Amino acid sequence: MIVQVPAINGLGITNGCESAPKLICDSLNLESKSILVDNGNVDEQQEKIYSEAMRILKSNKSENDKINFIGGDHSISFPLCKAFLENSENPGVLVFDAHPDLMEPMQNPTHEEWLRALVESKNFHDILVVGIRRNSENVDKREVDFAKENSIKLIYADEFDKRKEEVLSFCKGKQIYISFDIDVFDEALVDSTGFPESNGLGENLIDLMKKIKNVNVLDLVEVDPTKGDFEKTLSIVRRILWKK
Repeated sequence: MIVQVPAINGLGITNGCESAPKLICDSLNLESKSILVDNGNVDEQQEKIYSEAMRILKSNKSENDKINFIGGDHSISFPLCKAFLENSENPGVLVFDAHPDLMEPMQNPTHEEWLRALVESKNFHDILVVGIRRNSENVDKREVDFAKENSIKLIYADEFDKRKEEVLSFCKGKQIYISFDIDVFDEALVDSTGFPESNGLGENLIDLMKKIKNVNVLDLVEVDPTKGDFEKTLSIVRRILWKK
């Protein structure tokens, strides 16, 4: 199942990401549903995403079909993942991202602190974040400290090859939610995003993802068709969604 979620709450920084869901689905000829949101009313937007996600997750339990939510910026992951946790018996959250997204949350979590808001609001800590850039100016030491203090596991991009088996071990025996920020890839591979970073992951990440068989929900976020080479990015998006 494909669900479009054209929502943004990046305080103007992520403008452009709202156009990604429709462009991706149209370009890849994907049948999809949509969660209609008002990006001018963030309170209403987040509640709408949460309530629709709850409805979809409950109705999908008998179908055993992986749900792919396409955003939008990373703020959508807060209400989506909150709904997932409330519908799962043994959940694990796997995040692929160049940045931890663990800054102190605002009232309505944005793309920069959605994960911390999830940890604090749900008291949930079974989280693995993969692909963080070790020396990025967009990674704050306070985020890394928060991860350590809350037992959130981190795998930096420069150690991915030697630690990738840990990703598979983390997923074993759980219902898995994957939150996939497209900027986890090296900027030479993907640059249609607001915060492209060098020294990122390559296509071997997609090979690893294919080995994870127990994914219940995946969200794909931070694609910005107004930036970079969208066609090049789209070829990676196709493979993330497991379309040849």
